[in-house]
Amino acid sequence: MGLMVFIYLVTGLVYIYVGAFSFIYDPKNKLNRIFSILCLNLALWAIMFSITNAVSDVETAMVFIRIASIFQSMVYCLFLHFILILTGKDGFLKKPVNYVILYIPAICCIYLYYFNSQITRDSFIKTQAGWIYSIEWTGSIFSSLLLPAYFLVYSSICIFLLYKWGNESSIKRIKHQAKIIVSTIVMVLVLGTVTDILLPVLRIGRLPALMVTLNLIPVYGIWYSNKRFRLLNLDPRNVFLDVIENLGEGMIITNHDNIIQDINNGALKMLGYTLDELAGKHITIIMKNSRDISKANPGNKKEINLVKKCGDLLPVLLTSSSLFDEWGEVYGNVFVFQDLTEIKQIQMELKKSHDELERKVYERTKELNMANEELRNEIKSRIEMEQEIRKLAYYDQLTGLPNKKLFMNYLDKKIHENLRNELTLAVMCLDLDSFKMINDTMGYAKGEELLKQVAERLLKSLKKSDTVSRVAGDEFLILIQNNPDGRTIDVVASKLNRIFHKPFIVSGNEVHVTASIGVAIYPIDGEDADTLVKNADIAMYRAKEKGKNKYEICTPLMRQNLVETMKFTNNLYRAVSRKEFNLLYQPQVNIETGEIVGFEGLIRWNHPELGIIHPNKFIPIGEKTGLIIPISEWVFENACRQNKEWQEKCGIYVPMAVNLSPKQLIDSDLVNVVSEILKKTGLSPCFLELEITESALLEEIDIIRDTLVELSKMGVRITIDDFGTRYSSLNYLKQLPINRVKIDISFVQGITVNHKDEAIINAIIDLARKLDIDILAEGVETFPQMNFLRNLSCNIIQGFYLYRPMDPGRVYELLLNSRR
Repeated sequence: MGLMVFIYLVTGLVYIYVGAFSFIYDPKNKLNRIFSILCLNLALWAIMFSITNAVSDVETAMVFIRIASIFQSMVYCLFLHFILILTGKDGFLKKPVNYVILYIPAICCIYLYYFNSQITRDSFIKTQAGWIYSIEWTGSIFSSLLLPAYFLVYSSICIFLLYKWGNESSIKRIKHQAKIIVSTIVMVLVLGTVTDILLPVLRIGRLPALMVTLNLIPVYGIWYSNKRFRLLNLDPRNVFLDVIENLGEGMIITNHDNIIQDINNGALKMLGYTLDELAGKHITIIMKNSRDISKANPGNKKEINLVKKCGDLLPVLLTSSSLFDEWGEVYGNVFVFQDLTEIKQIQMELKKSHDELERKVYERTKELNMANEELRNEIKSRIEMEQEIRKLAYYDQLTGLPNKKLFMNYLDKKIHENLRNELTLAVMCLDLDSFKMINDTMGYAKGEELLKQVAERLLKSLKKSDTVSRVAGDEFLILIQNNPDGRTIDVVASKLNRIFHKPFIVSGNEVHVTASIGVAIYPIDGEDADTLVKNADIAMYRAKEKGKNKYEICTPLMRQNLVETMKFTNNLYRAVSRKEFNLLYQPQVNIETGEIVGFEGLIRWNHPELGIIHPNKFIPIGEKTGLIIPISEWVFENACRQNKEWQEKCGIYVPMAVNLSPKQLIDSDLVNVVSEILKKTGLSPCFLELEITESALLEEIDIIRDTLVELSKMGVRITIDDFGTRYSSLNYLKQLPINRVKIDISFVQGITVNHKDEAIINAIIDLARKLDIDILAEGVETFPQMNFLRNLSCNIIQGFYLYRPMDPGRVYELLLNSRR
């Protein structure tokens, strides 16, 4: 490769790099685009020269030198075009005809040197450096002088425009830019004139064409100005574009002449413009009033109106900041504004409300003056009503019985009397059983009628010395006096229970209702009214727990159990907030293949004082308090996450079974909760199995069915746990989307012991098989039990005989070993 081939090639590559970098730097900037085109033209000129010097024959060299003449002819027009945009004189180019005027020399040169070629074989000389093309004076002075004159004139115009631009500007940055670029153009003008015009014309030496290489000098000058003084791009998007583009507020960046350089999406959205419609326009396109620009002093916030594309005014809160160069001079501005449309609307609404309020105050004041006279007359009637109000304050309006306040006052009084006489009292708390169902089915009016009749029967069944009070809803308090003993209490309580044996007639309909009664005795169960009523209430709830329609006398053990239950409940609340639970996992095994085909997640409470507590002790409390919801959601999420982890680490994909509480079944948000947990943990729905008990299906069956259908559509598996132990209904297997039934441990434990249990197991398996429902036997603890189930083709089992519940680490080891 010859020296000049290498020099031209490297020169072309440098031009390509500079041009590409400038275009990528900001492709939307007009100055960047024309500079990139200029660099591309120079690159093609240099590359054509490189190819020319690489070929050996003159004919081929002539072809490529003619092609090079196209790009040589274009370069000075492009350079002047660039300078016009840089110095702000591109207004000359607003008329299309001026583009023709600007590029006429290039068109003429292309015609002369390419189409009507002045390039002949005699113009080429072969040297060690390659082909040398020399300008020859011909008979046509025009064709000989056109290119040199074009070069000299356009270069001089560029120097003049740059000198004037720098001299007229008060900005140091612009002065430095103009000085650097003028210096580099002058250098090329002098050197190029000598090397490519004078020496060939005067026939002093034979040098290769150096003008294309010399043009690296002004290109470098522009490159240096761009890097040092931000020549090509004042676009702040290159500094913080990612921030401003996504601001909810509007942001506009202008140069020192308030020409819009960039505008963020927030501003475009507010104003209804596109970026191309505003870029390069003066800020007055949206700020019609020039005073608005002066209002936006740095640091000050002003309310002004901007003009949207559609012509509507946009009220905004405007502030501005200046952009400074290295010399502390302003080279641009940033305008930030916030849409005040909604605020203005709110202000208008507030003013409207204020005016309306003033009007109403005036009218109200007028009305009050009129009402004062009525008030005087009313005071007299109120005084007369006070006595009636006092009566209403101590008696139940529905039944006419004393209310709780009067009862408690009376009980306190009797306690003090009996304290002196050392006599006993008995307080009974009577509550109707399932009264809510009566209200729900018959309506509140019928329920109130029933309460009246209950009050009447209570009064008739008690002595005059005894007191009955309605304290709330369907709850009554009864005070038994005259030193009652155990036999007296039994007689009275039994008598009260018997009054409910006869049905009540409400609106012509028979209504059957029962009551539960709790009894507390003074002074054994309390020495003050509050304690006695509380302990009677405890005994009443104990009676309800025992089956209702009973009475219970409060005992120390009952009170102790309540205290312990309350403590246990408080601890359970704490356990939920502190995440004191952990999960164990019991494998479900196919006894034919020995493979693990599933897991059941079993919760344990790790109590800091009592140690590990099994769910049968705290789940009932969770059901009563509603804590079962967050507990179950914790179980769902952790079991799903654990199953997903095993799948990813061990490559074993089996379902994870978790228990679903009755409260969750009727929770309208259950489907969303399960869906969110599956989405959060990434577990596929087909690997989640929800176990429900038969007792959970007794109420709200329509709601439960819809919920289970939705879960089943998601792909979640549904299992009936403890099948056959409580309220088995074959209708459930028909109505609900059941995938599996679990044979309860109580039946499994009867294998080889009770032939009835074996017969029930056989019937369940046969029924499930015919309904195409999977079967799993739980609680398998011996080989005979497993063998019996195998013989009945119940191959999926769960129990201590194969695996006890284990922590996740042991399961992980088990799964790894099973893969081996």
